[in-house]
Amino acid sequence: MADARLCWKGWKAIIDMLSFYTILGKIRAPLSYLAASALELI
Repeated sequence: MADARLCWKGWKAIIDMLSFYTILGKIRAPLSYLAASALELI
């Protein structure tokens, strides 16, 4: 259960970071690239 909680904290940090970049207007290319990279890691 600790691993799942730690993983969730990591994803939440990533989501927060992506939201920050979205606010800056650096949206589509970085998000698409990071999403594709994340899916490959799963």
